[in-house]
Formats: sequence, structure tokens, C-alpha cells
Amino acid sequence: MQSTLVLERQFRLHVLHREQLLFDSHFSPSPKQGAAGITLYFVVAGSFQIADRVLEAPLVFALAEDEFERVTPASRTFRSWGDPSVTIELRVAAEHVCGSVGLDAGPRELSEWMWARTSAFSTACFSNEPDETLVQAWLVDLVEDGLIAPALVESIVLPEPEAFTRLWAACRPLYANHTTNASILQIKRATGLSLRQLTRDLGMMTRAFGLGGSFRDTTRVLRLRAAIVLLSAPGGTATKIATLVGYKSLDAMGRAFREAKLPPPSIVQDTIRYPHV
Repeated sequence: MQSTLVLERQFRLHVLHREQLLFDSHFSPSPKQGAAGITLYFVVAGSFQIADRVLEAPLVFALAEDEFERVTPASRTFRSWGDPSVTIELRVAAEHVCGSVGLDAGPRELSEWMWARTSAFSTACFSNEPDETLVQAWLVDLVEDGLIAPALVESIVLPEPEAFTRLWAACRPLYANHTTNASILQIKRATGLSLRQLTRDLGMMTRAFGLGGSFRDTTRVLRLRAAIVLLSAPGGTATKIATLVGYKSLDAMGRAFREAKLPPPSIVQDTIRYPHV
């Protein structure tokens, strides 16, 4: 699994490349805090399933808050998988999405030209670190194709304050290596900040970028999401996955699942193990 994350005040962009892994939104953990929004879910390669209906890439859905970020027992859910599966999650405020929202509304229409641009964009994200110019050009294309509002691109803040760029420079390598158990002390050593200053800067950053209410909540959600996707791997064991994503033991991962109101890891694994579709 490869992934890259881009943060901006008005959006969060997550590009993922998975091979023989399955994502099931029924098991998506919810952040404890954070602003509501819409997730534009692009399937560049792979399959997408709603109930008994399977759709093939390329397609994009505008997912409501309770269909991705804060799933409830009453929510409509979906699965995505493939060998490979390439997806892009673009989370924005509701006012920045043009047109209908929700799984029931069906996939949104994009031109063939826009899909070619999106495929090239996802490939570029894994070839090099995506910079502001690359991301902004793709967003401008989405505006021209009628998926997002011009106000989103106009609101991009460049450059960000030094405090935020310094923190992200320290955190991004940890995220890229699936190190979701980084402690505040570990980041303190990487940044050279005092604990007091680091705590204050992390609080400001998580609030400004809509990551959740705290650094701890942010890493909690990242760790759970990584664990759930990796549990679908053929031949993988829950114990190895617990260690990989930063839990001290399988029991610790089980407690985290219970606190997030998720089924035990063994049940999740039996339900989503690839290619269980």
C-alpha cells in the first residue's frame, strides 16, 4: 500500500495505491471532533460496490458526512478494491461541492479529458512528492469540469506559517512509512521545539486543517484506518498488522477497536479479507 497526503486549510487530499486490499466504509472509524464536510471519492483504478451493485473505474462519488467520515449504523456504505486499486479522497466543505451529494445520487459525471488528467495526477503523486503547483492545477481542472466551486481554489493559502511547515516536515515521513504511533516526544526531537511550544503548535495545526480535536485523536484515526485496510490482506495475521501500525499488542488493537465501537479485529478480518466481495 502506498499513500500520500496533502493538507490545506480548505481541503484534505489523500491519494492511495492498494494491491489486493479492500476498503469497507462500514468499518470506517470516526474522529471525535472536526468540521463537517463532503468527501469526493475518485476511483481511478479498481472496483466500487454499493450493496449488490459493482461499478468499475473510472468514477467519482460525492460522499455525505455519514457515508465516509462519520459512518453510523444507519449509513449507506460501500466497498472499493482492486489489483491494483487507485483512489483519491478529496475532503472539502459542502459549499465547495457542485451538484448532488450522496451514494443514492449516483456517480458524478466527469469528461474523458478530466479523467485523463486525474489519472496522470495520481501517477505523479507517487512518482514525486506532490507540490502546490501540481495540486492546484488539478483543482483548477475540477473547477472547469464543474465538480468543485472556484472559491475552493481561490481560498488556498500560500505559503503557510513556518510553524505549520516545520511540523509537517517532521510528520510527513512518519506518515509515509505508516508510522501512526509517533509520540509527541518523537516529534519534539525531530523539530527541536520545546514540549510546550510543540503542544501549542500541534493544537493550532489540527484545528486549522480540520484533522480532529487533538494530535492524539488524529493519530488514533490514522492508525485505525490503516489497520482496517491491512486486515483485508490475503494471508495477513492480525498480530502482525497490530505491530505494523503501532499497537503494542493484538490486545491493544482490540481495545482500540472497542473504543471506536468497531467489531473485534478477527471479525473485521473475516468480513473483508481480499477478495471477499
